[in-house]
This record gives sequence, C-alpha cells and structure tokens, in this order.
Amino acid sequence: MAAIHDLSVRSLCCEIRSNGKKIGSATSFIAKRNNTHFLVTNRHVVTGLHADKGTPLSGNGAVPDEILVWHNAKERLAMWRDIIYPLKDKDGKPTWLEYPKRDAQIDVVVLPISIRDNITFYPYDLNGADELDIDVRIGSELFVIGFPFGKAVDGKFPIWIRASLATEPVLNWEGQPRFLVDARTRQGQSGSPAVVVNTTGHYVDSNGNVVLGKLGDWKLLGIYSGRINSQSDLGIVWKRDLLEELLSNGVSPES
Repeated sequence: MAAIHDLSVRSLCCEIRSNGKKIGSATSFIAKRNNTHFLVTNRHVVTGLHADKGTPLSGNGAVPDEILVWHNAKERLAMWRDIIYPLKDKDGKPTWLEYPKRDAQIDVVVLPISIRDNITFYPYDLNGADELDIDVRIGSELFVIGFPFGKAVDGKFPIWIRASLATEPVLNWEGQPRFLVDARTRQGQSGSPAVVVNTTGHYVDSNGNVVLGKLGDWKLLGIYSGRINSQSDLGIVWKRDLLEELLSNGVSPES
C-alpha cells in the first residue's frame, strides 16, 4: 500500500440519509484549523436543496437528517469505518456551520467533528506548511478527488478527475468567491477537494521561480460543488480563502 497517494485517503465517501434510508451520495474531506477538525462538504448536500433554486434535490422531496461518512480505520490503511453524523441536534437545530455573510448563498458548510479511537483523520491542515507555493493560472491542471455516482475503488478509495482552470482564479464567477473548471465531473463529487498536484517534479512558485520539487506535492485550491448545468462540463469550485474564513467565523444557520 506504499504507493497510495496521501490525497487518496483524504477524500471521504458519504451517504446522505433520511429516516435511515439513502437518498443520495456525496464527497467530504476533513480540514484542520487550530487543532479543531471539521468535516467539509457542500451546503446543498446537508440541506437537500438546490443551491440556487432552493428546491428539493430528491425526487420525493426527502430532506436529509444525517450523513454517513466512511472514515479511515485506525487498524490499517484500506480499511474503513462508517460514522453517522446527525444533521440536527436534540433541539432540532442544524449541526453544521455556514458562511457568516447571509446575503451570499455560499454552497460550502463545515461540521465540527471529534477524534474517535477507532478511526484516523487525514486532514487538510490549513495552518500547515506542507503545501506547494505554486503559481496557479488559467489553464493550470488540477484534480477533483471524489466519488462520482458514489463509486469508489477497492473499498472506499476515491477517483481522481483531471480538470483545468477555465476562468482566471483571481476573478469571481458571477460575483461569488468561486472559479470554474473544465472537467468531466458528475453527481456524487459534490464536496470534493480541488487540488493542484506536482506531477512533473518541478513547478513555478508564486514569485516566478522554477523550483525542483517532490512528485506528488500539492496545494488545496477549493471545494467542488457541481456543474453550472446538466449539459455542461464546466464545474464550480469555491475558493480555499472562503473555507479559511468559514473555519474561523462560521455561524449556525439558526443564529
């Protein structure tokens, strides 16, 4: 198992459930900020509502009340344990945190989670120094790492979908902190990390210097949330800066 890329254990397969029954699938990952861990996914995943229309995603109008996540088991790699997270507390309040600015319907949420004895977390550490300082521009290659149609490899390993930046990453798509990628992504990949990976051994850093780096080094760019419409291969990625603010200042939907 030494050949498994460390990003392949960070994307987590999810089952969206209502009254104990599966109503959909999605992707999530763990982010770490100041020694606190959060499950990251899309808002439409936990609400069961279209991000733009506010209409039910499920054909029968079912609303999710819990999310089942397959975490990496403590015992060994390539073993998973399913953990169920309620989406409402005992008082009926949502358990996730949203972006603090309510005038913007940001399609990203985080759910504070605790370490358990029988699972291992492999988080994206947003305070860490293990990411590439890479110059990312329009046309740059990246990967959306998740579970299209809920499909996984050899248990619950994710599928890497190659993408390219379709809009300037410093600009905002339709006034929101997000950019577009050109990729053959599909349902079930909502909540996937969008990551640029060093696949050549060298890269250009943010100062324009050519750097000899280690193959497989990476940088998290954002959170994938679906295509602009069902006929297009253009997908939406919410920017990493938004996630950093959400982890620091996220608010309950009921507050």
